[in-house]
Amino acid sequence: MTIRTILTIFLAVIVAELILLAVVISLIIAGQQDVADTENRRYQAYKIADELRQSSDDMTRMARTYVATGNPIYEQYFRDILEIRNGTKPRPANYDRIYWDLVIATGAKPNYQGSKISLKDRMAGLNLLARERALLAEAQANSDSLVSLEKTAMDAVKGRFPEGPGDTVIQRDPDPELARALMFGEIYHKAKASIMKPIEAFLVLLEQRMKSEVAEARATLRKNVTASAILVAFTLLTLAALALAIGRRVLGPVGELIKQSDAIAQGNYGHQVSLRANDEIGILSRAFNRMSQAVEMDMSRRTEAEAALRDSREELRQSQLLLEKIMDQMPAHIFLRDTQGRFVLVNSRYEEVYGLARKDIIGKTLDEVFDAEQAEYYRSFDKQAIATGRVIEHEITLPSQDGERTFSSLKFLIRGMGDAVKMVGGVSFETTNLRRSEQIRLRQSGKLELLGQMTGSIAHDFNNVMTVLSCNVPLLNSEKLTPEKQKQLSRDCNEAVGMASNLTKRLMAIARKEPLERTVVDLNDLIGNLEEFLRRSVGHDATLKCELYDEPIPVIIDAVLAEMALLNLVLNSRDAMPDGGTITIKTSRVIKEEALAVDWGAAQIGHYAVLEVGDTGTGMSPEVKKKLFEAFFTTKEKGKGTGLGLNTVQDLAAESDGYIEIDSQLGRGTSIKVFIPLVKDEEAEYEVVS
Repeated sequence: MTIRTILTIFLAVIVAELILLAVVISLIIAGQQDVADTENRRYQAYKIADELRQSSDDMTRMARTYVATGNPIYEQYFRDILEIRNGTKPRPANYDRIYWDLVIATGAKPNYQGSKISLKDRMAGLNLLARERALLAEAQANSDSLVSLEKTAMDAVKGRFPEGPGDTVIQRDPDPELARALMFGEIYHKAKASIMKPIEAFLVLLEQRMKSEVAEARATLRKNVTASAILVAFTLLTLAALALAIGRRVLGPVGELIKQSDAIAQGNYGHQVSLRANDEIGILSRAFNRMSQAVEMDMSRRTEAEAALRDSREELRQSQLLLEKIMDQMPAHIFLRDTQGRFVLVNSRYEEVYGLARKDIIGKTLDEVFDAEQAEYYRSFDKQAIATGRVIEHEITLPSQDGERTFSSLKFLIRGMGDAVKMVGGVSFETTNLRRSEQIRLRQSGKLELLGQMTGSIAHDFNNVMTVLSCNVPLLNSEKLTPEKQKQLSRDCNEAVGMASNLTKRLMAIARKEPLERTVVDLNDLIGNLEEFLRRSVGHDATLKCELYDEPIPVIIDAVLAEMALLNLVLNSRDAMPDGGTITIKTSRVIKEEALAVDWGAAQIGHYAVLEVGDTGTGMSPEVKKKLFEAFFTTKEKGKGTGLGLNTVQDLAAESDGYIEIDSQLGRGTSIKVFIPLVKDEEAEYEVVS
C-alpha cells in the first residue's frame, strides 16, 4: 500500500470525525442558546407581568395621593402612566427600573424619548401559551376597570360626576369623602385583588412550564457534551495511529536518504541509495540514484556553460552601449523608472529638456529630482499605466524663455517574467510649434463660424447701404431738386458709403491671418461702436441691454479679437434663449486683492476691467460648464455649431493676461465675465473684489 493511500484513509477518517464533532458542537451551542432563550423568555414574561402589576400600583398611588392632597401633578402622573401603558405616549428610558418614586422624590421632569408601544402589544410579542395570555389579558382588563374607579374618585375631588349613559358629566360641589371611600374602601380592595389573582396564577403556570422546558434543554445539552467527548477521544486515537504509520513508513526511509544526500553533497556522485520499497519513498530513492548519475554527467558541461555565459554578458554590454547611443540620437526625451518611481535610464534629450545631468537623475526618485507637485503629477500617470495595463497618453507643459513648451508623452509598461510589471517607460515628443499652429487654425475656424453667424446682420447692413444708394443716386440728377435737397441726398449717400466702408473693413479685419495687434482701447467705446450691429445680430426675439461704466475703461487688447469675443458671447446668449429673453452687456472696474480659483486662467492680484455678458436663457449644468472651453465641444444640434465660438473668448483672456469666471444654473440663465488687466489710472474709482 502506498503512503498516499495510507494518508488518504487516515485523512478521510479524521475529516469524518471532525465533521461529526463540528455537528455535535453546533448542537451543544444550539442547546446552550435554547436554555438561554428559555430563561430570557421567562425573564421577559416576568417583566411584563411585573410591569402590569407595578403600573396598577403606581396609578393607585397617584390617585390616592391626589384624593388626599388635591395636587394636580399626581393626576398628571396618573394619566402619564396610563398613556405609557396604552402606548399613546413614548416609553421613557429605564422605565423597567424604579422610576416614578425617583421622579416624585427629585421633582425631575419625565423623559419621554423612547418608542410608543402598549403593554398589550408587548404581551403579544411573547411566546406564551393561550392560557397564559388569557390570564394576563384578564389581569389587564381588571386593571382597566380599576382605572375607571380611580378616575371616578379623582373626578369627585373636582366635583365632576357622571350623569346618564355615555361620557356625560355634571359639575357639583367636590365630594372628597366619596373619593376616599372609593380609593380606600372594600370595592377598591376587591378590584385590586381581581388584578393580582390572575397575575399570580400566570406566574405559577409560567414557572412550571419554564422549569420543564429548561430541564429538557439541559438534558439534551448533557447528551451532546458526552458525544463530543467521545468523538474527541476517537480523533486523538486516529492521530496517534497516523503518527505511528508516518514514523515507520516515512521518517525512517527519509533519514536514510538524508545520509546518502550528504555523501553526494561531498562530491561522491556515484553513491547509490539501497532502498527497494515500492511506495513513494522507493520511487524517490530510484529517482535519487538517477539524479546522482545525471549530476555527474552535467558537471563536465558546467565549465562550457560558464564560458558561454561570459561571452553572452559581453555581447549584452555591447548591445546596451549601442542602445544608449541610439536613444541619445532620438529627437524625443526618454526615460525608464522602476515601480517605486526611481530613475533607471534617461537619454541626453531628457537632460537637455529638464536642464539636469544624468548623474543627478539615475538612481533617484521623482521626489528627489522634482518638486513635490511636479513629482506627484508625473507619478499619477505612472500609477494609471500600472493600474490599467495600457499605454497612457498625456500632455506636458514646461516653462521656457519663449513662453511655454508642450510635449506629447506616452507612458508604457515593461514586464518581466510572469507578466509582472518591472518598469514604467516614457517617450515624449515636443509639440510646441504644432500646438501654436493648431491654436491659429482654431482661431481662424472660429472666425469662419462667426462670419457664418453674422451673415444675416451683414446682409441687412449691405441692404440698407444699397437701398440708400439705389434710391438717392438717381434723384441727384433730377432738375426738380432744390440745392438744399441735393446736399441732403449727397450727405445720405456719403454716410451710406461710409457705412459700407466700415463694414468691409470689419470683415477684412476679422478674416485676417496676421498676428494680433494689441493697442490701448476704451472698452466702453468698443461696445458702443458695435452696439447697433449686435442688436441686429440678436434679432427681434431677444432684447439687448448695455450697462456701461460711467468712466472710460482703458485696456491693452486686440480690438478685432475683442469684437469677435463679444459677438460670440452675445450670439451664444441668443442661442441659449430659444423662446426669447434679455441679453445684458455690462462693464465695470474691480480690484483683485487676493488670488482665488477661477473657471479659466489665473487670477492675479491687481486692477481689472470686467466685460460681462449675461442672459436669461436655459443655463448650463456643472458637467457642461466644465467642458465649455474644450475645442469642438458644443451643446447645439448637429450642423448648428462647431464648438469653436468660445475659443475667441479664451484667446482674449489669454492674450491680455486675464481670466474668466462663469455663473450659470439650469433654467436661470448664464453670466460670463472676462477680466482684463486695466491700464493704470490712479484717479479712477474701483469696486473691491475679495
